[in-house]
Amino acid sequence: ILLNNLIYLEWDACEGEKLFNIVQNILSGNNLEILMDKMSNCIGTMTKYEWINILNLILIKKILSD
Repeated sequence: ILLNNLIYLEWDACEGEKLFNIVQNILSGNNLEILMDKMSNCIGTMTKYEWINILNLILIKKILSD
């Protein structure tokens, strides 16, 4: 589910940008709210709480961000 959701994110990332940096950008400011509003139909498999939890885990667990 996580990989499926990450693949279809409508997020502008630079080619070769590290997952860690993408996650930091999504979690900064109001970006997650904007993203969830923009993709409301595509993220039905994960709740907002699940998104936040997974994104925070990616930030703290190196194996998930490599």
